[in-house]
Amino acid sequence: MRWNISQGKFGNSVCIKAMTILIAGGTGFIGHALCRELSLKGHEVALVSRRPGAGTFTWKEIENEGLPNCDAVIHLAGAPLTGAKWTKGYRELLLSSRVNTTLTLVKAIERSSAPPKVLLNASAVGYYPPDPDRIYTENDLIMNGNFLNQLVRDWESAATLPLHHPTRVSRVRIGAVLGREGGALARLLPIFKLGLGGRLGTGFQPFPWIHLQDLVNAFLFALDHDETPEVINAVAPECITNRQFTRAMGKVLGRPTPFVVPALLLRWWLGDQSDLILHGQFVVPQKLVEMGFRFTYPTIEIALANLLEDIS
Repeated sequence: MRWNISQGKFGNSVCIKAMTILIAGGTGFIGHALCRELSLKGHEVALVSRRPGAGTFTWKEIENEGLPNCDAVIHLAGAPLTGAKWTKGYRELLLSSRVNTTLTLVKAIERSSAPPKVLLNASAVGYYPPDPDRIYTENDLIMNGNFLNQLVRDWESAATLPLHHPTRVSRVRIGAVLGREGGALARLLPIFKLGLGGRLGTGFQPFPWIHLQDLVNAFLFALDHDETPEVINAVAPECITNRQFTRAMGKVLGRPTPFVVPALLLRWWLGDQSDLILHGQFVVPQKLVEMGFRFTYPTIEIALANLLEDIS
């Protein structure tokens, strides 16, 4: 499914002046790539972490001593949605690792005598309830849904500063991030290389995604543009299903994709976490496109060709 991606008014040039940027979650898959790109562009990067270290502030220090001097804050921290069953205890961890850390940063920004210019708070397209027919934009306001919907709503609500506060807040709703070093692609690649890849369930469930480099560029773009709205969808402009993703993987790798993982097996294995795989939503990056952001990897075949070009 192709969405109209005619460009808006600003273009994709990013010319941020050297900044000091505080990043929570900077050692993760997305954070590592973002820190590397920011450093290459001459910015000073400091991290918020549970463990002390050079150039690192602990959450306790932020809570007790306040925010260090910085021009921007990027919040990416949160327990992984995949890799563990969503028991009651893990659900609480998913919530607290996002909401509590966001509140810690927001309160520190409120207390700061020299608050940062911007807070970019990661979020997820799970804000939108699963729907195989509807295409969501940032203008859609959802009032009910499943656990993931509630988790994301609470997460975004925590990233709220008082009216007229000088710090600009943008919530970045991220889809499945495709990169060689982590995320969904790293988990699936060994299976597809063996010719054992296949669709999950019916395969008709939407699969909102974005290339890691486009996501990094979107964060840089949001840092550079004061016009960035309160919510942006960080997804590729091409809407695809799990079945289309599977076919594209097989085509780029030159491997068959004959297998099907039954929905019942996934539900038995993963429990409620299987909802991430068996259900989805079509989401488009309307706000980014209206502002003129240009995707380097707008289609799944272009993205996978780049990520898998030296794999046979």
